[in-house]
Amino acid sequence: MIKLELTTRNIPLEDDVKRIVNEKLKKLEKLLVKFPPDSIKAVIMLKKRARRSEDDIYVTNLAFYLPSKIFHADQDGYTLEESLGEAIEDIKDQLKKHKEKMKIY
Repeated sequence: MIKLELTTRNIPLEDDVKRIVNEKLKKLEKLLVKFPPDSIKAVIMLKKRARRSEDDIYVTNLAFYLPSKIFHADQDGYTLEESLGEAIEDIKDQLKKHKEKMKIY
């Protein structure tokens, strides 16, 4: 299980937000089976930034800690799910590249 530190700015921290975050983080778990569960941590900051136009922008800042490395992703989107999903995909790509590097050695 990934330890989670979740904070928000201009977004109420409701059960729906927590559910969305946990669903998205589950996509990473299959890449992390070799690590002890208590050694993995995700620090997520979700923000809603008002713009002068009608559309708000959602920003996800994600730091993902493994025992051997720290991964970062910052993504914007027109919805919270889009922003968070793109950040998770970015971390997923970084994890795959890191895993391939580790196979070389």
